[in-house]
Amino acid sequence: MADDVSRPPGSFPEIYLDLAWNLAASTRIMHLKLPALIAAASDPELVAILGDCMALTGHHDGALNAIVSRIDRPARFHAAELETLLGTSERELSGWPRGDARDLAIANVVRSAVYMAIPTCELAANLATLLEYRHDVAALSRLREDIAVTDSRLQAVIRTQLAAHRLARATSEAVKSDLNAAR
Repeated sequence: MADDVSRPPGSFPEIYLDLAWNLAASTRIMHLKLPALIAAASDPELVAILGDCMALTGHHDGALNAIVSRIDRPARFHAAELETLLGTSERELSGWPRGDARDLAIANVVRSAVYMAIPTCELAANLATLLEYRHDVAALSRLREDIAVTDSRLQAVIRTQLAAHRLARATSEAVKSDLNAAR
């Protein structure tokens, strides 16, 4: 990225820099907050997905820090909403009993966190393309792909948990019905 380019306020390069800083802050926040959510989860598949997400945030944090390290000014903002979402969820969910309900809530919180990065990532990638920051385009494209894969995996866990609950509930109702019929 050419750092000597004039970046007047409100220019495309200036918007790109803000988006890059926001994504870098988001990956750091995810990397800091995911361990508590991993510890709170009980479903083995969800734990595996969150562990993979933790590894990916570490990788993307490095790539995004490489981008922002070339920027000659500090960040003007960070992803406060993401920090609030994950921090509040961590505190609230700590009082819930381990099990399916807490796992569903954790999966939904992480999906929400992942979704918060999508518009920023897409706009940053489009601006990087327009500004011809080719290396940045590649890093942002990988981030977007990983977001999609993580979301897909989280959706599968949620569907599986809901299906298992539906099946357990139907089985319970059938047993009750059989017991009532036997009387």
